[in-house]
Amino acid sequence: MKRTPWRTLLTLSTLLLAACGSSPRTSNDGGPSALDASMRIDASTSTVDAGAPMDPDAGPSTDPDAGPSMDPDAGPSMDPDAGPSMGTDAGAPMGTDAGPSMGTDAGASMPGSGLSAVRAAAPGMLARSLPVRGVTVTYVRPALGDDPEGFFVQADAAGPAVFVAVAPSTLSPAPVPGDVVSFDVGAIADAPPGGTMGVQRRVTSLSGYMRSGTSADLSRLTQEISSRTDVVSALDSLESELISITGQLEPTMAFAPGGTGHRRIQLTTASVADPGLVFRAPDAVITALDLRPGCEITVTAPLWRFGATAQVMGYDAADVTVLSCPPPIACPPASHLVINEIDYDQTGVDAAEFIELYNPTSASVNLAGFAVVHVNGASGNAELGRATLTGTLAPGAFLVVATSTATALVVPSGVTRVALTGSTSLQNGPDALVLLGPAGVVDAVAYEGPVASARFTGSMASTALPEGMTSAGTDAGDGSLQRSPNGCDTDAPSTNFMLLSPATPGAPTR
Repeated sequence: MKRTPWRTLLTLSTLLLAACGSSPRTSNDGGPSALDASMRIDASTSTVDAGAPMDPDAGPSTDPDAGPSMDPDAGPSMDPDAGPSMGTDAGAPMGTDAGPSMGTDAGASMPGSGLSAVRAAAPGMLARSLPVRGVTVTYVRPALGDDPEGFFVQADAAGPAVFVAVAPSTLSPAPVPGDVVSFDVGAIADAPPGGTMGVQRRVTSLSGYMRSGTSADLSRLTQEISSRTDVVSALDSLESELISITGQLEPTMAFAPGGTGHRRIQLTTASVADPGLVFRAPDAVITALDLRPGCEITVTAPLWRFGATAQVMGYDAADVTVLSCPPPIACPPASHLVINEIDYDQTGVDAAEFIELYNPTSASVNLAGFAVVHVNGASGNAELGRATLTGTLAPGAFLVVATSTATALVVPSGVTRVALTGSTSLQNGPDALVLLGPAGVVDAVAYEGPVASARFTGSMASTALPEGMTSAGTDAGDGSLQRSPNGCDTDAPSTNFMLLSPATPGAPTR
């Protein structure tokens, strides 16, 4: 037999091995093979391919037996650097459809809302706009009195929040509570400007407004603060945040003017009895709910502020739940004419001062011999001015006395106006107003302090004022001192009169 040279055998073996090693792996999918993964020549003999299935640099493997794929497109990635998948259909836990969403019912603020930066920025036009992203609109309020219209946005239940003093109607779509929105802040203001006891931060200019969701659950952003003791001291951190609070309208106080079109009164909770915590609402809300001192209420709305005062706002009657109220004050009408309302101070120039008389009786009163006298408490209680009355005053009718400088005063048609001469204005007190009749003093009211007596022109004697030992209070500039209820007189001006807004010259007390 002819021997095959060893060189020829070596060449054939080499060719055979090369042919086996270069065959496509897909040819082994049909069934068991000597080249199956369990006996792969490549896996055990090749120093180049030995670690290929787990080599992150080897690229995706097409071998179904090679183990978990390293291809990030093939399914859940094992690459620790890959991060959460943001593919909308990936189904990964951090996908845009899987967690906090900017979609319609999301309600959740995205991390890094930007509100902290807005609250920390200096007021004025910003050199570079500040981005606000994924915040929730908690409340939209109209303009009323001195308060601007706008809307509140909040990041999460613990805040922060900010008031956007931009007309909602100028934005598209107009914001409504529950919207999830984003925008860029161009300007910030503090109110009141230059305040030294704390200010409210407001966004006054924005751009790039867009809505990415609606109908967010506002209950998850609402803080219950009735039991907190730091509502006033922590006002900087609570300002503009959506809160719920239960308390009592302080029964020992009266409503006071709270800015144009608003009234306020101290709100006392189970944990706070501080003049720095007040309930403030439009006059229309107070009237609609028949709120009065002593009422217990729950308010759910963003927390407003004025300087260092925390103002629990009832912007709308729907924001206030009345839990209980004391019965109305029982006070039978007086049996004589009364001084029913006094406005001696207005915001700015005092051009609408007046004194209102009211006839609470069931019969007309002949005014012959009647006069209204202005008594100067700072000058020995001497008479300073007088208005002499004539004619008659019908049952339930009003009469207004005013100085010649009350050029802005407007009274209803049909109401008699009488000039007060001698006094150029109803100066701040302590002063007194006295209604004299044919038989002497009919009614008397002091304000800004007690005035116990009066010296009338033409008499050297001092006349005691039966109600002058107590004061009706102080007219803070907005509103007036009004008998409440209308015409009530128990000879105690400090309880019969309340500082109410607005003033109602020649018309029934609110």
